[in-house]
Amino acid sequence: MKKFFIFIFFLFMIVIAALFVFALTFDANKYKDVLAEKIGRALQKNVEIGNLSLSIFPPITINANSISIKDPNERDFFISLDAGALDVRVRLLPLLRKDLQVERLIARDMDILLRDNLKIGVPETILKNVSMYGPIDIEAVLSMFGRGAAAENIRLKGLLYPEIRTKSPYIKNLELRIDMSRFNLGSALDALGQEEAAEEFTSSQVKGELVIGSERLYLDPKKLYESAIYITLYKGKIDRLPFINKPLEAVDLDAELNKGDVLVKRLEAEIAGGKFFTKGTVRDVMGSQNIDLDVILRDINIEEFLPEVGPGNPGLEGIVNLEMNLKASGLSEQEFLDSLAAQGTFKIDKAVLNNINVLVAALEKIPFFSGILLEKLERKLPSQYKELIKQRNTVFKDLELAFNVSEGKIKFHDILVESDSFALSADAYVGLNLDYAVTDPILFIHKEVSKVFIDSVEELGYLKNDQGMLMFPLEDISGKLPHISSRSIMPDLDYILPKLAVSAVTSKGQDLLDSIFGREKPSQPEQETGAESGTAGDTGPQEETGQKKEIRPEEELIRTIFDIISGPKE
Repeated sequence: MKKFFIFIFFLFMIVIAALFVFALTFDANKYKDVLAEKIGRALQKNVEIGNLSLSIFPPITINANSISIKDPNERDFFISLDAGALDVRVRLLPLLRKDLQVERLIARDMDILLRDNLKIGVPETILKNVSMYGPIDIEAVLSMFGRGAAAENIRLKGLLYPEIRTKSPYIKNLELRIDMSRFNLGSALDALGQEEAAEEFTSSQVKGELVIGSERLYLDPKKLYESAIYITLYKGKIDRLPFINKPLEAVDLDAELNKGDVLVKRLEAEIAGGKFFTKGTVRDVMGSQNIDLDVILRDINIEEFLPEVGPGNPGLEGIVNLEMNLKASGLSEQEFLDSLAAQGTFKIDKAVLNNINVLVAALEKIPFFSGILLEKLERKLPSQYKELIKQRNTVFKDLELAFNVSEGKIKFHDILVESDSFALSADAYVGLNLDYAVTDPILFIHKEVSKVFIDSVEELGYLKNDQGMLMFPLEDISGKLPHISSRSIMPDLDYILPKLAVSAVTSKGQDLLDSIFGREKPSQPEQETGAESGTAGDTGPQEETGQKKEIRPEEELIRTIFDIISGPKE
């Protein structure tokens, strides 16, 4: 038994010595051409391998100090690949028979150069079971469109099928996991030929995990569009989008790329305190990008959506709900705006225009009303209506409108905006750049409120319509959100002044003018005696003739209109 163990020991030492001698005498460079040929045939590329060395310590590994893979015609997907180091782990028994079988291939510090000088860094790539005919298991870490130095932001898994006979290599069960926080979206769009869109996103900060998968991804560019690619984004975030300077948070995306078209099955996100939903299609995503999407906004806080306003400045608040179908072409802001067309419904609840009383802002701009008549209205109004004059903000009723989008503007037609005291009819638009305009606005004061106003200040009755409502047009209103000013609310004097002048002639004439300009007749004592009456009568005229009264410009204007209307007709 002892002799047997001694024999085994000496046999083991002989094997070790043989392996040592084999390692010393083995010239791995004899096999680099074979290895290069096998890799080249698998990838259908020209492969060059640098100096090789052999390590016998388990696992047995052949090391290459460099490897280069180039496209023979420089037209396909790869142009060149250069690796700083290559470790090839081989199976021992076939190697003893001088048959090279690769168990695992590890490439480190690899650079892939694509067309247009696009460079992809690959810190580590692992290929398992390298074979000309069987599947090659791929695991790789890539640094592509990264933020910061050497950002390892992509992990790749899949099975490479060389398909030597058909010359159509493909990857089965591809899985790309991209760390979007270390991914430069602008650089990626620029590499894909979308220069204008890249400028919009170049400074955008993106977060989340993007997973790109395919059951069968063809590597032949001519067949690449036949591949179905699935795109999923989890817990994404982007700090800004074109024409929207607010972040999208908690973004979840489920989409599919097939034959150059992107089918958006579901895109959800949080924005401005509410929810954003969309689904639809982006056709020819690498070309014209024809967009057809259904968009829904739920419970959006419009105050958060708009740029901030300073304390005490006018501003708009409310909760917005919107549904629309939009069509456009192009991902850059200008292309999108030029081609955007949409239609849908818009609803705003709990709308408040802060720091502006629209009713007072309109009334006080009427000539002769901002002074005495407004004070008279405030003094004579019943207490329950005085708040309409004194309130600082304008509170609107819930509003639902149809709209369409063209020329970069959201357009509303025949709108009717109501508060507790008035209604405003107009056409309006809001630009995607937040410019706004309200055209042909007409202010109607509700019938009940109009009656109270006219009972308090009868001069207002001259602006009453057939339905008993005070009504007058306003000048067109324009500006840029969130900036809103009471100075932009101006009555249409071309409508109001003739109304007042005609009413002056047909009703009270000079009494109206005296009332407008605050001139009241001297009070007369009741049941005066003749002497007393004469004395009192002498006093008033003496005071009037002794002091010349100043005529204001607005009074002169009304008097001129009065004279024209009441004067002799030729």
